[in-house]
Amino acid sequence: MLYVLGICLGIIGTYEFIMLTEINAAVDFMGFCRLVGVLLELPIWYYAINIMDRIGIHNCQTMCLFFCSLRLFWYGHMTTAHEALYAEAFHGFAFAMPYASITVFIGRLVTEDTKGTVQA
Repeated sequence: MLYVLGICLGIIGTYEFIMLTEINAAVDFMGFCRLVGVLLELPIWYYAINIMDRIGIHNCQTMCLFFCSLRLFWYGHMTTAHEALYAEAFHGFAFAMPYASITVFIGRLVTEDTKGTVQA
């Protein structure tokens, strides 16, 4: 599942600005899209442990796969540049939550002596 998430994030990262260029988005708007995505992922970083403890790490990763797929779908069907802002709203669950869930999963799986090495 995390392999598929990585593929989805690679596709978004590679083609997001290309798609925005094709629909004549300004370069400033592309930077604003990135800013919106980063600002909306900050609460996810803060609450990631609470969310994972409440619904479970594997359910969390399934939810992340859904939101990443939804984000890809949105980018694939947008007709105006401003629709990219809606897709960026899912950036927290498409990047921050999977990253945090992998780190927490590995951190809970291995012994205390090897956490730094394994997570790195």
